[in-house]
Amino acid sequence: MKCHCSCSYYKKNHAMFNHSNLVLYVSSPARSVAVTDFSIMKNGANFGDELNFLIAPKLFGEAINAWHPANRASSEDLHADDTLLVAVGSLMNNNTPVVNRKIVFGAGFGYGTVPRLENWDVLFTRGPISNMILGLNASQEAVDAAYVLALMGYAKAEKPKWKLIIPHYKNPLVASLFPSNEQATYVLGDYIILNPLANVDQILALITDAEYVIAEAMHGAIVADAMRVPWVAALMGTEVNELKWHDWLLAFGERYEPLELLPRMSKRSLGYRVKHKMKINVNQLTAELLGNINTAGILGRLCVTSDSVLDRKLDCIQTNVSKLLAK
Repeated sequence: MKCHCSCSYYKKNHAMFNHSNLVLYVSSPARSVAVTDFSIMKNGANFGDELNFLIAPKLFGEAINAWHPANRASSEDLHADDTLLVAVGSLMNNNTPVVNRKIVFGAGFGYGTVPRLENWDVLFTRGPISNMILGLNASQEAVDAAYVLALMGYAKAEKPKWKLIIPHYKNPLVASLFPSNEQATYVLGDYIILNPLANVDQILALITDAEYVIAEAMHGAIVADAMRVPWVAALMGTEVNELKWHDWLLAFGERYEPLELLPRMSKRSLGYRVKHKMKINVNQLTAELLGNINTAGILGRLCVTSDSVLDRKLDCIQTNVSKLLAK
């Protein structure tokens, strides 16, 4: 795999970017800070969405002068001549605010209804399914914007320290194991369960030092893949949006074939569902999870995507960043 670390180039050329009203569009909880503050949240936000606040300022610097959350009902802080930068997340739908222009930089479709693309400048989407749903050429180059991390120098440590489990942030185990989102990890046998609502910098450091990752959270797998940390997709009881996984992996010529380490609640018996609706038995679930991991043949299922395909994807990202910076 060739070296693509070139953020110094982007930094030098921030001044060339001519969109004075560029607004980062994010799927992230409302913040108490001003929309001009791009600080990473200390904790409490889904780290996949929070990656936007790490990646976009690094690439585009002061060209981005504000951010706008997808869950904000009001668009009063936006102006008709604003340009939205739509990067990490399933943000391409009919709920996107009406502004002058929307630049798609690795985002995908996943929720809502299909938008009309009259004022969308689609540089690249997350994957071929998004391309097809949006009426674009399915074979058009696609890659999740989180792979920018590979361009920022994030890579697997030479001496890994642990084996990571990354549940989906909506997995009921997360709320039970991490009553405080300041707690980033929970030890389970030979594994560490990572809190997907912890601080992004903590999460990236933990993945960097991982021997391998068992991921229910899609961006847990994507970040691991970008760092070249082996990973395996897994289901641990959450009803995940499989379309997003298929979208990402098809862009790399791979298939989504998760290990079912904990049954989804809908597959459990009625008595079990009623009982756990009232109170989750954490010890029972974690013991079941660990037992299933130990018999699942994890090592035989680990993978990373092709180096040559990743090189092509990173070239796509760099080419499109250069185009934007030159405008």
